[in-house]
Amino acid sequence: MADVSYLSWPFFEERHRVLAAALDAWADESPFPHHINEDKVDAACAEFLGELVEGGFVKHAVRRGKESLDVRSLCLIREHLARRSGLLDFVFAMQGLGAGPISLFGSEMQRAHYLGDVAAGERVAAFALSEPEAGSDAAALTLTAQIEGDHYVLNGEKTWISNGGIADFYVVFARTGEAPGAKGVSAIIVDADTPGLHVVERIPLIAAHPLARLSFKDVRVSRAQLIGNPGEGFKIAMATLDVFRATVGAAALGIRLAARQLARLGVAGMRVLNGIRMLGLAVILATFLIATDDVQAAPDRQAVLVLSSYHLGFTWTDAQVDGIMSVLEESRLRPEIFLEYMDVLRLPAPYDERGFADHLGRRYRSQRFDLIIATDDAAVSFLARNQPSLFAGTPVVFSDAAAFDATAWPPEIAITGVIERIDIPSTLQAAQRLRPKAAQVVVYANRADSGTGLDHARDALGTLKTSIPIRIKHDLKLEEIVASAAALSADDIVFVLAAAHDAAGKWHSPAEVIGRVSAASPAPLFDITSHRVRGGLTLGGKVEDGTEVGRLAARMAVRILAGEDARSIPVQQAPLAYVFNHGQMQRHGINESQLPEGSVVVGKLPTLYDQYRGTVWVTAAVLLALSLAVLLLINNIRRRKGAESSLRTSNTLINAISQTQALYIAGADTREVFERMLSSLLEMTESEYGFIGEVCRNEDGSPFLRTQAITNIAWNDETRAFYATHSSQGLEFRNLNTLFGAVMTTARPVIANDPDNDPRRHGRPPGHPPLNAFMGLPFFRGDELVGMVGVANRKGGYGEQLATQLAPFLNNCASLTEAVRESRRRRDAETALRNNEERLRLALVAGNLGFYDLDLGTGEAVISAEYAGMLGYAAGELQLNAASWFERVHPDDRDTAGRTLHECIAGTRSEYQLEYRLQTKSGEWRWIQSVGRVVACDGQGRPLRLLGTHADISARKQSEEMLELTSLSVEHASDAIFWLDRDGGFVHANDQACRSLGYTREELLRLHLWDVDPDTSEAGWRESAQGSELAGLLRNGTRHRRKDGSIFPVEASSRSIAFGGRVYGFAFVRDVSERRRAEEAVRQSEDRLRQAIRVSGIGIFDRDHRAGTIYWSPELRALFGWGADEPRSIDSFIEAIHPDDREPVLAAIQRTHDVNGDGQYEAEYRIVGHSGVRWVLAMGQTSFAGDGGSRQPLRTVGATLDITARKQAEEALRRANEELDERVRLRTEELATSNTQLRETLDTLRRAQEELIRSEKLASLGSLVAGVAHEMGTPLGNSLMVATTLSDRTRKFSQLAEGASLSRTALRDFVAVAMQATSLLERNLLQANDLIGHFKQVAVDQTSAQRRRFDLAATIGEIVATLQPQYRKTPHRIRIDIPDGIVMDSFPGPLGQVITNLATNALVHGFAQAEAGLLEIEVSQPRNGRLTMTVSDNGCGIAAEHLPRIFDPFFTTRLGQGGSGLGLHIVYSIATRVLGGRIEARSTPGTGTTFVLELPLQAPDTQSAAATWGAVPR
Repeated sequence: MADVSYLSWPFFEERHRVLAAALDAWADESPFPHHINEDKVDAACAEFLGELVEGGFVKHAVRRGKESLDVRSLCLIREHLARRSGLLDFVFAMQGLGAGPISLFGSEMQRAHYLGDVAAGERVAAFALSEPEAGSDAAALTLTAQIEGDHYVLNGEKTWISNGGIADFYVVFARTGEAPGAKGVSAIIVDADTPGLHVVERIPLIAAHPLARLSFKDVRVSRAQLIGNPGEGFKIAMATLDVFRATVGAAALGIRLAARQLARLGVAGMRVLNGIRMLGLAVILATFLIATDDVQAAPDRQAVLVLSSYHLGFTWTDAQVDGIMSVLEESRLRPEIFLEYMDVLRLPAPYDERGFADHLGRRYRSQRFDLIIATDDAAVSFLARNQPSLFAGTPVVFSDAAAFDATAWPPEIAITGVIERIDIPSTLQAAQRLRPKAAQVVVYANRADSGTGLDHARDALGTLKTSIPIRIKHDLKLEEIVASAAALSADDIVFVLAAAHDAAGKWHSPAEVIGRVSAASPAPLFDITSHRVRGGLTLGGKVEDGTEVGRLAARMAVRILAGEDARSIPVQQAPLAYVFNHGQMQRHGINESQLPEGSVVVGKLPTLYDQYRGTVWVTAAVLLALSLAVLLLINNIRRRKGAESSLRTSNTLINAISQTQALYIAGADTREVFERMLSSLLEMTESEYGFIGEVCRNEDGSPFLRTQAITNIAWNDETRAFYATHSSQGLEFRNLNTLFGAVMTTARPVIANDPDNDPRRHGRPPGHPPLNAFMGLPFFRGDELVGMVGVANRKGGYGEQLATQLAPFLNNCASLTEAVRESRRRRDAETALRNNEERLRLALVAGNLGFYDLDLGTGEAVISAEYAGMLGYAAGELQLNAASWFERVHPDDRDTAGRTLHECIAGTRSEYQLEYRLQTKSGEWRWIQSVGRVVACDGQGRPLRLLGTHADISARKQSEEMLELTSLSVEHASDAIFWLDRDGGFVHANDQACRSLGYTREELLRLHLWDVDPDTSEAGWRESAQGSELAGLLRNGTRHRRKDGSIFPVEASSRSIAFGGRVYGFAFVRDVSERRRAEEAVRQSEDRLRQAIRVSGIGIFDRDHRAGTIYWSPELRALFGWGADEPRSIDSFIEAIHPDDREPVLAAIQRTHDVNGDGQYEAEYRIVGHSGVRWVLAMGQTSFAGDGGSRQPLRTVGATLDITARKQAEEALRRANEELDERVRLRTEELATSNTQLRETLDTLRRAQEELIRSEKLASLGSLVAGVAHEMGTPLGNSLMVATTLSDRTRKFSQLAEGASLSRTALRDFVAVAMQATSLLERNLLQANDLIGHFKQVAVDQTSAQRRRFDLAATIGEIVATLQPQYRKTPHRIRIDIPDGIVMDSFPGPLGQVITNLATNALVHGFAQAEAGLLEIEVSQPRNGRLTMTVSDNGCGIAAEHLPRIFDPFFTTRLGQGGSGLGLHIVYSIATRVLGGRIEARSTPGTGTTFVLELPLQAPDTQSAAATWGAVPR
């Protein structure tokens, strides 16, 4: 039976106790199956809801009128329901939770419309909060509800919705947008049949549970369905969950009560497990049961399966299991115990034995049992048929089997146990003794055999010969049984041995039938088992006790587990005993004396003596003491006259003691208590004044007196003021040469009836009241003097007798003084503790330490404010337990942290120091150093508490990481790094230093600087090193000598560093061989370019608008006729322009400076100089700074070309064309076309220059520009030479024409020369144009994300061509295999970046140790608009543990060795975001790596994404 003592707590009212009783009665009458097939869960929910409504319980989950939801009632109901069935509890809880928002916040109309139907079970409610991406985080919900007129339109999805698919309405939490986050969520009621609402998936679970995913597509709901106000959804959801959150704990308690012995780790019952899974609460799973479909015991413990015929909660079964569990758990073996219930009484016939066997087979397929204990006949019969196939070779012990037949068992199975024993004759004999007037024995039974002890008892009664008739009434309806029993005589003897159906066909268990009959029958009911007797349903008899039967079977099991053969243990009969119920005895007028000898009476209420035994004895002792005192007083009255006075004194003393003790116990102020004691003392001793004081000790051990109460004997203003100031704290008297001093020094009483003449006196201060008599009495605690009392001025003085009478009073004073001392010590200890805690807190704050105290039993933790502050929480905001702490630990640290905690819990570790990362409130990770120790253990040595501190070491970790990164950077730097001592010897060198010089590190560290620097000698070093900074001895720009003797140029940067008391030289040395060669190549290229510009006569100008300066190249100055050093402004330039051309030139300049224009400048005009009028072509580009209204010209750069010859040639040709034939005219047009191409070429150069100016990658394109300039030198030079020759011939032809000496031959020669010149110009300009076009395409692809159609093979061929310079320096090569004709509409620039990164990655990482690597780029024929490209190498490959992370940003295994950790991340981003494809990597260490890209032939519209990979803005 479950413990219901908690119902007596003040927390519960009478209505709660009535509710609990009703729940128990209802649940006992309504069996609920635990196994629900998935296809029947909806029907089961509907059936259970109907049962709950019929029982009157659903109404408690719904608000009625103005009443609020009673959480206590909800908790009671859920605890009781969860104890019976997880699905039953689920149905009740979901009905309350789904209607909760309406109950708490709904309008009157909403409540009236919905809540009545919910309470009546006519509507099923559901609570729809969770979403796929947000979970139950209301701040992250994405389902929207937009207002359209008088409706909300809902769109989105909900998932994991309980009651999904069977609910009639849903309370949906949707984002209505009043504010960001949680403040923009509202609660809306949506009926299940609303158009657009669909159940798109029923989510299957292991345990029966209606769970679904819902889709909302344009679901229109009236705005009247809004619960509360817009934007209050988060508040409504949290308030509803707050109400029902406490009930989850109650349901967990119900499961715990159902599980009972199964609550230990690894012990699981299938039905309890289903209940837990039904709740879906991970916290309950972790707290109470850990179970899977494949159950296994701990490997180091024996395993026992207890198979019960009936169900959990059936009292007889529970009693047997309790007995079995108690013996097994108390044994030294302590085996792992597994429980299974066949539930044959409640499940419909015929019993599905095959299904149950399949269930056991699946559940325990990996578990081997050492023993099986079967309770009652159904379990024994089941094992007889199925044991060989399920648990072959496992011994069996049966408990209370009535029909055990050894021949039914295979001989190889070892079996023994306890046989059911029913002693009907003895019970009937006892019944006749108790009912001597009985006229009949009435037995209510069933004819059909159920295999239980009830059938055996029926059969025994049927064959028993007695002096009175035995009437057996078979197969009656419940109402008939009750009516028959009600008509019996009170002297009759009754046995109820049957279950029964009522008139409606509902089945009632034997316990229910007996309960109804017991209530109706005037005759007592006798029984065959003890559990109904103990429950008060029957009177009793000679019965079996289920607990004792179970214990007897368990003792046999322990012997078998210890090694005995079950066959050697004889089968035993169940023990019997006379057991009677006290309540039934009183009801039927039976005395204990009438019972058989040795009878046990149960249910007997304790007598007043039993309840107050201690009080009775104390009272008796007090009364006895008082009686003795009275007798002594009476005797003293007879013996002398003063007996009455002594008695009054004694009574006064006792009253004083009692009153003061009562005051102290009641918590009165101690000074008030002592004042009352002093008042009683003065009254008892008839004294004028006195005191009670504590004897204290100085540091030297000498005593002094501190008063606890003292009579005010102040005699003047000074003493009255002193008394008023100090009496409350106690007056101190330290003069020991006084009468009371004599008490303290001698620890003996002092009586002075003539104080003035007593030698121990000290005298009295002037004005002190007279002292006629004094008595001082010490009191002790053990042997220690703890205080004294003093009284004075009693008429007649004091005597020894009075001192003796005051002994109890003195003992009371001693006790109270000691109590005060203890209180003071406790107060001082508490103060010290507070001080220590404050010091500890200050120390924790000063050390930036947090504190925690973890209960290892419950997992709950108490943390300090500093601990919470480290994680970004305010004090009291963060609540931690072991589970939530573990969830905050960084995934990479959980293994170590979890193992450490487990070791502390297991007791294998008593203290620890650990560094790991914890997640803060904001989601950041902080490094924590935790130091802890187990500070408390139980009696078996199991740890109970773990205390420790937390320190935030993130800064230290960051420093360590930076130090390690610095070390790695130094070690793997691309420059050589040396450390030298003052003797010039190398003390350290990085890898690059060793590689550059060709030495191993060990060889290099044995050398000196002069061994590698041919320009440094040992003598020169030693001479210069004396008193010098070592940095000055390492020259910048020197040479180094390799091990093979070759010399190479280097640059060195050095400084001196003092470390450890010594001075070292620290130098960065860079091999500049390649740079020197590149610089020379650039210098030569620049020389060629300058020569080409000089030859071509192109002048350059560069105007800085901000600085107001302008640069004119020497060629331009020469063109304009200006001196080399002659300052010239923009005005000088304007003055040089021909007056007829100034206006269009100024307009062109104005346009290029226009902030709204493109900044381009182009003009042809004449200039007037010393050499006359000349035609020039000027082109330029203006760059701007700023945006919008703040945009201003920054710089204008351009070129000027002397086209006078071209103009003259054009004029001459124009005149000649009038005379030439059509062919000459066509050739002239071709020449004009060539001139146009020249302008386009110059324009292309200008735009390339613009791109170079504006591109962030100008430096990377420098070499490309230099190469193009070099390649263009030849065609441009040839064109210039031809143009000059043509100009010269044209001038001569003009002179002939002007001189009238022009002949036909001269004209023919001139035409031939002109045609030849135009042909040469055409070829050279076409060559230059091709170069420019190629340069333009490469530049555009590399610096922009322009989308275009391109041939894949040609584009990748160009990309690979740009990679060849890197690969030519290595033994590695690239091979491509791409089918012709593949045309893509995509982004060639990003694609080139992917190929470049993968090729570079292979070169840096894959071929780092390879002798001759091969990079292969292959493309398959496209299919369905997509192609597959593989980029593979035969390098070293990627380790398996690194492969999943290679696309993560900043992940690299070669930090500082050529890898930044971004290359492959960029590849992944481009492939997926820009090119619209996917990429994966495959690698086997040692054989190479393959990257597979699947790309669409037509890329998606990802221009914005493409622009982010590094393109220059246009």
